[in-house]
Amino acid sequence: MYIGELAKLSGATPKAIRHYEALGLLGKVARSGVYRSYGAQELAQIKLIKQAQVLGFTLSEMVATFST
Repeated sequence: MYIGELAKLSGATPKAIRHYEALGLLGKVARSGVYRSYGAQELAQIKLIKQAQVLGFTLSEMVATFST
């Protein structure tokens, strides 16, 4: 799926999704030509990120946790 559909399903904006990817929170995202191609794993990861934010975790804390 492309970023628009992922945004609708996850409740995150396309800009936020790109930001998560830039921070390394989504891992390596596949590409279909010049477009990013997302799957169920990325959808689950974004939902987890959003849930962690609701619980009070910051993106920088998540980056520090995932990068170790």
